[in-house]
Amino acid sequence: MKKKLNGPLPIRDTDDFSKKLIRIMKIYSLILCLTIVKISASSLTVYGQNIELNYQDTELRAILYDLEEQTDYNFFYNNKLVNEKVKINISFSSENVQEVMSQILKSTNINFRIINNNIVLYKDDFSEASEYITDHPSDRSLTSQSILDPDDFQQVVEGKVLDDNGLPLPGVNVIIQNTNTGTQTDFDGVFSIEAEEGDVLEFSYVGMESLTYRITDLDSPIEVVMLQDADQLSEVLVVAYGKQSRASFTGAAVDVDVSKIDESPLASFQESLQGNVAGLQMSTESGQPGAAPNIRIRGIGSINASSDPLYVIDGIPVISGNISQIATSSNTIAGINPKDIENITVLKDASATSIYGSRGANGVILITTKQGKEGKTTFDVSAQRGVSQMLLPDRNKPLNTDQHLELLIESRVNAGDTPQEAEDYIYSNVDRTIDTDWVDVITRTGNYEQYNISANGGSDKTQFFASLGLYEQEGVIIGIGYNKLNARLNVNHQATDKLKIDFGVAANNQKLNTNSDAGSAHNPVRALARVVPWEPVYNEDGSYNTDILLTYNPVGLVEENIRETKIYGILGNLSLTYDFTENFSFQTKGNVDFNLADEFRFDNPVFGEGRNDGGRGRAYNNKIINYNITNLLKYNWRINDDNNLDFTLGQEAQKIERSSVYAYVSNYGAPGLTTLDNASVFLNATNSRTASSISSYFINASYAFGNKYYLNATGRRDGSSRFGSDVRYANFWSVGGAWNIAAEDFLENAEVVKELKLRSSYGVNGNQEIGDFASRGLYSTGADYNGQPGYVYSQQSNPGLTWEKNKPFNVGVDFNFNHRIKGTIEYYNRTTTDLLFRVPISATNGITNFLANIGEMKNSGWEFALNTVNIDNPDGFTWTSNFNFTSNENEITKLQDDEAIVDGYYKREVGEDFYTFFMPGFAGADPENGDALWYTDGSETNTTNQYSEAEPYKQGSALPDFYSGLTNTLTYKNLSFSFMLYLNYGNKVYDYWGRYTNSDGSARLNDRGNMTQNIYENRWQNPGDITDVPKVVWGNSQSGLSSQHSTRFLYDGTYLRLRDVTLSYNLPENFIERIRVNNLRLYLKGNNLLTWVKDDKIEMDPEVGITGQSDLRIPISRQLLVGLDLSF
Repeated sequence: MKKKLNGPLPIRDTDDFSKKLIRIMKIYSLILCLTIVKISASSLTVYGQNIELNYQDTELRAILYDLEEQTDYNFFYNNKLVNEKVKINISFSSENVQEVMSQILKSTNINFRIINNNIVLYKDDFSEASEYITDHPSDRSLTSQSILDPDDFQQVVEGKVLDDNGLPLPGVNVIIQNTNTGTQTDFDGVFSIEAEEGDVLEFSYVGMESLTYRITDLDSPIEVVMLQDADQLSEVLVVAYGKQSRASFTGAAVDVDVSKIDESPLASFQESLQGNVAGLQMSTESGQPGAAPNIRIRGIGSINASSDPLYVIDGIPVISGNISQIATSSNTIAGINPKDIENITVLKDASATSIYGSRGANGVILITTKQGKEGKTTFDVSAQRGVSQMLLPDRNKPLNTDQHLELLIESRVNAGDTPQEAEDYIYSNVDRTIDTDWVDVITRTGNYEQYNISANGGSDKTQFFASLGLYEQEGVIIGIGYNKLNARLNVNHQATDKLKIDFGVAANNQKLNTNSDAGSAHNPVRALARVVPWEPVYNEDGSYNTDILLTYNPVGLVEENIRETKIYGILGNLSLTYDFTENFSFQTKGNVDFNLADEFRFDNPVFGEGRNDGGRGRAYNNKIINYNITNLLKYNWRINDDNNLDFTLGQEAQKIERSSVYAYVSNYGAPGLTTLDNASVFLNATNSRTASSISSYFINASYAFGNKYYLNATGRRDGSSRFGSDVRYANFWSVGGAWNIAAEDFLENAEVVKELKLRSSYGVNGNQEIGDFASRGLYSTGADYNGQPGYVYSQQSNPGLTWEKNKPFNVGVDFNFNHRIKGTIEYYNRTTTDLLFRVPISATNGITNFLANIGEMKNSGWEFALNTVNIDNPDGFTWTSNFNFTSNENEITKLQDDEAIVDGYYKREVGEDFYTFFMPGFAGADPENGDALWYTDGSETNTTNQYSEAEPYKQGSALPDFYSGLTNTLTYKNLSFSFMLYLNYGNKVYDYWGRYTNSDGSARLNDRGNMTQNIYENRWQNPGDITDVPKVVWGNSQSGLSSQHSTRFLYDGTYLRLRDVTLSYNLPENFIERIRVNNLRLYLKGNNLLTWVKDDKIEMDPEVGITGQSDLRIPISRQLLVGLDLSF
């Protein structure tokens, strides 16, 4: 039977605490599983509810449509009986369908009969209707059907609709062309429709390309495959506090391709953003799994406040970054499972970020997690296993025993010994039979594995998404590791036609085993670079060799000490949305973001730090709770066909509470008992609490005229507890406009131009990421005397301390030519004023400076993103490319009295960028005598062999001139190959510890005196040698000293990296149908496989973080893995 539709077919939108928390997660997992079973079982159930009718002069047919939406009943009637002339007036409410129907039909001559879930309308004779119901017991529909009309009885055509992955598509509209006859596919993608041979079926579905199918055989089932419509999918962009059509968006934003992230072996999705987003710079300081990377959006936004972007997960501004004290680094954002992410949007300019006010100055990264979809429950399973290897080229490996002794003998000769005297001295003090490869001892091939399972489904009223994930990664350095456990449940429920409830909860547990970095004796990377090869790991009796590194044997520290960090995170949200009308709604959201760092450290009593006081133990807990409440009123005013206005009025309140507890003990008793209560000496204990809050009101208005011209305006007023009482509140705003040039009449016949849009924006947002009490006058405790508590004045108040203000201007062009060449070109100029600086004051009261708003800085640059379809043959070979390019120029434009500030190895002055290196220039080795030479000043015209006579001068910047990414994807039928190249160009990197490993013989036989391959291969040896490596001299005092910072250790940081390579194969449909699954994909993947460096003298990996300084951290690793994705 065919359905009669009188309008368009509706489309559906688709330790004690540790034990307690683990117990909670187990209970949560049980509830999650029960929820899946419950919702799955009820997927086909329509929820009962009170039926409310309020109609005036309304067609009976329209009322019946509404009843089918409210209930699980289907109506059968003759169109001649229920036509447009039959109109009803009714205001009635009841839970009894019999009563409802009686009230509806009491003013007509129409009768009704209820049979199971069917309601048949008839005038005189029910027999024909009854006969039809009996003959068609399985017929069900979503809209009113016409029966009893002899012309309607046609042959039933059946079929199935699948997506391009072979998964069934529920809710697809199937209509006979040029008629109102249609149906929808069910949960299994199956449909049936009465049609005649020669009829053309039209298939349409949100996000898919529409298609047609001509019926040539009424007896053969139809199978239709619908492909994703790239243009439709890109029509909607996730933005602040909602979604917006891409065409009307006036700001600068990037919708990240999640497929490049969700199968990454990296611990955090942030690391996968490198090379994939124009305007976003990602640089990792450490190869420690789970460490927080540096993320900068359009440059450096602050000097003394944070430059990190704001992270918003499902509408919740969350805590991000490192919250640990004992661990080298931790990252709360790493707790998010990339497999749970549906969408990532990076907001970059004022029009996009000003609605976040004081938190949007450094850009915003919006993460939307996956939600349930209507239909039967589907499961997605993924598994990965692989290995990690440290990136350490041969040129950076330490010397072996023979090489090092050769240098030491030469150094004795250069100091005055004869060759024989030098050999006798060295060989009498060194056991040449020992040749320890410290790289082999300290590094390893780290095992990696990751497993995820998720389920989603539900009815038309309630949908769910649930997932579990496990991640385990051994570091490439011994003792280093990272484990992660994730769980998530998202539920969406349409309680009534007007009320929608959204609920989500996510829990994660991260466990990190770390070691110190930099010059700490605990640092294994330091040991790898500096311990001489003739020192063994173990003594002859099997005990640890504690004659090295002041007893800090790197292997012994790993095996006998404990350094463990556990990060717990729970993110919960509840949202209620009430639609007063189709275009007017209210939404309220309540969110809690809980983070806890639970850390423990034990130093054994035999060697290392605990050797002198019977062992040491430390425990640290840091708890952060972030509460957020948001209320939104949204109104869409469609004035006429050409004029449309959208309004959002909002209120938001956020409170962040922080508390920490620290305890420190020593002198342990029995071996193996490491908890603090097993120590006898209490050394220290501290406890702190602090809080901050923000109160905000905001409004956003968007105007569209004729789908050609768009205007957006935002205003927000924030109040922050962190700022001075005189300036606690501030106003932020933005305006943006866009012109859809492609919609103009003069391009009407330019079929190749699918999109051409010019947009621009300007505004002001703020940065409030400073200390909670930075504006207050403070006294500090701890100045105790004679057993009595004491307080000292520690911070000068500044009631005028206010927000750093970011004023970004942006202009961009979006283009799409024939769906094959798409991209964006943008220019931005971002000025930050009222930068926070420490201002010197008289030390009369014991304080030498206070914090004030006095600085100004500018970032400007170009961004270019290009996506091309180079070859497109769906049945054969396809090749696509994605390219992005970003240049950024940072410039300080104002300082206090415009006086330059020398900060370590940087010089901050007006006209230069924030990370300008400042140090003496190294001029190489004197060809005559091998002495080290330095330039006397920045003119680089004169040299000196006395380091004290060399003046420091500007030496370039740690910030790159530009960075870019290029991804190519090649597909042939079911086989796909992709690779991504990342280029970082034009910056400098400084090896802070290079002056120790390039000792030029000054370390003599010190166990920490190993030297580099560069010295061995390129040192000066004879008069006339041209080289930049001085001679080695025993006890050298002319060069090789730790105090001699210079450009000798400053390198060109340009590098090109093969960042990602993936080879995948989707098993053919006929095979997966036989094994009864929806999709099965196998793949091989590699990360950081190859790296080219411009400066072949560089002695570390060039990716060292935004600051441009290496600090003996764990290097970046290479990863190789095999993976499997399965859907059923």
